Amino acid sequence: FGAWLYISEVMPLRVRGKAVGLCTAVNWGPANVLSAFITPAMIAGPMGPGGTLLFFGVISAFVVPFALLCLPETRGRSLEEITPMFRFSGCGEFRRFVAGNLRHGTGMGLDAAKAEKGASKEVAI
Repeated sequence: FGAWLYISEVMPLRVRGKAVGLCTAVNWGPANVLSAFITPAMIAGPMGPGGTLLFFGVISAFVVPFALLCLPETRGRSLEEITPMFRFSGCGEFRRFVAGNLRHGTGMGLDAAKAEKGASKEVAI
């Protein structure tokens, strides 16, 4: 259930409906093709059931680093707090995003929140 919730949380409000629809189509399309057509062929082929299980296990193992590096924790945060966590425009900012994830699990969250608070104080003054 977490993956479906995460998709809707991380999408900006202005594109949320279309983006969640696209993510759902991409998620269901390849998953259904893989499970309905490729998996039975792999099991019946030279890989057999054990090789098929190993194949999917290796693919799943490759997802773990992605999850650790690119999916910040969103528990207990409002949608307005989540959006700045994903604001980066280049490779340098993406590196800061990954570093923020590894240190605090917040992506750009801490830096972006501090920058927004500073900007709102300047506007108020």
